[in-house]
Amino acid sequence: MPGAVFPSLQEGVPCRSTVMISALTRKFIQSPSINLEENFCLRRRLRTCSCRRCVDACPSQALSDEGGKVSLNPDKCTSCGVCVASCPGDAFSFAGFILSQLLEEQANDKSLVISCCRSRLASENESRLPCVGVMPPESLLFLGLSRKREVQFNLTECTECENRPAADFFVRLFQHVQQLAGHLFRADLILVQSVNELPVDAAGDRRTFLFSLGTTVAEAVKGQFALEPAQNRKPVKGKRQMARTQLIRTILKRDPDIRDELIKLCTPEAQVSLSCTHCPRCKAICPTGALKIEKDGKGKLLSYDRTLCTACGLCVTFCKEKAICIREADIVPPKPQLDRRTISSD
Repeated sequence: MPGAVFPSLQEGVPCRSTVMISALTRKFIQSPSINLEENFCLRRRLRTCSCRRCVDACPSQALSDEGGKVSLNPDKCTSCGVCVASCPGDAFSFAGFILSQLLEEQANDKSLVISCCRSRLASENESRLPCVGVMPPESLLFLGLSRKREVQFNLTECTECENRPAADFFVRLFQHVQQLAGHLFRADLILVQSVNELPVDAAGDRRTFLFSLGTTVAEAVKGQFALEPAQNRKPVKGKRQMARTQLIRTILKRDPDIRDELIKLCTPEAQVSLSCTHCPRCKAICPTGALKIEKDGKGKLLSYDRTLCTACGLCVTFCKEKAICIREADIVPPKPQLDRRTISSD
C-alpha cells in the first residue's frame, strides 16, 4: 500500500482550530456513545422480521435480540460504530454526528485526512469520526468519486485500540470497494497504517507537542460531537430517506455520465414473480418509499425505485405470495466476520 504525504503543520503556534482538534487524543477524550432508536428498528416495524445484522456485526457482543427485540448493553459497547454502518433502518447513531453531512461539508477540499477521534493529530486538514467502523461502503464510493486529489485514512493507532476488529473490517471493506469501483474513482483513497508514514511536526515531535497541550484544551472540546443538532427524522409510520441512500442519490446526481454503471454497482435489485397480486402490503411496509403501486391503462403496476432501497427485506417477509426477492448491492461486502471479544461482566 503506497504511503501518504500529509500536509505539514505550520511553524510556530498552531491556530485555535488545530489546537482543539489535536486535543482529541485517546488520553483525553472518549468516543461519543451510541444511541439506539428502537422506533426505527425493522423489528419494531414488523414483528415477524428476523433482521439481526447489527447483532451479528457487533464485535463486543453489546447487542442482543432476545424476545424479538434488539437491546444495547452500554457497558459492553465500545462505540466502534459498526452497527451504525450495518443497520438498514438507521436505528443507530452517535449524538450530534451525521456522516453524510460531514462528507458533504468536505466536498470542496483538495485533500482530506480521516481519523478516529481517539487517534492523535495527523494533519490540519483532518476530519474526525467516532471510529472508522461507522463508514458504510457508500461513503467510500462518495469519497472516491469526489473532486478531491486524495483521501487518506489514518489507521496508525488502530492496532492498539479496543476497536481493532472494526478497523480490520474497514480495511477489508476498503479493499472490496476499491476492487469493484476503483476504476471509476477520481480521488486516490489511501490507507495509512504505519506511524513511519506520518509527518513530524515542524515545531518538534508530534507526540510531545500533543502531550504538552494539557487537559485544559481537552475540556474545551469535550462537547464537540454534541454541538450539532441531532438529525431530524420523520415518524416511523412515514417514509424516510436513509443515510446510505442519501449518499447514493447525491452521487448519482453528481455523476450522471456513469449513472447506469453506478446504479448496477451500488443499489439493490428487486425481482417480482408473476404471483404478485399488486396488493399494497409491500408498499405499506417499505420504510423508504422504494415500492409503490401505480396504475396505467391496463391496470396496476408495482413500481420499484432501487435508489431508495436499503435491502432491508421487510417487503420479502411481509408479502403473502412470496413474490418479491431482493438482491443486495454488489458494493456491500459479505456479512462481516468480526473477531469477538470476551467482555467481563464484572
